Amino acid sequence: MIDETSNLDKNANSDKVAEVEAGKMMCIKQKDLPKEAREYLKYLSSRWGYCGETCITAFARYNQAVLKMRCKDDVYKIDADGKRWFINYENSI
Repeated sequence: MIDETSNLDKNANSDKVAEVEAGKMMCIKQKDLPKEAREYLKYLSSRWGYCGETCITAFARYNQAVLKMRCKDDVYKIDADGKRWFINYENSI
């Protein structure tokens, strides 16, 4: 689910790389990010602490789970816990 304030387009993501786009998301004010990305960042931050690496990881996993982007770097690939979080989030709204 992407809120209407987002300028990200699901249909144009087949050639994008999740972690590269996550880096671009770091330049967007958090209030302007899709709600699902913000909520997942809160979740990861509660587990790992809030830092740049947590932000990049959260955004890369959001890009994979929601925007269906590919991921090149194993460090940022979404894990089973992340997949579960996005499924549960989608079911809760």
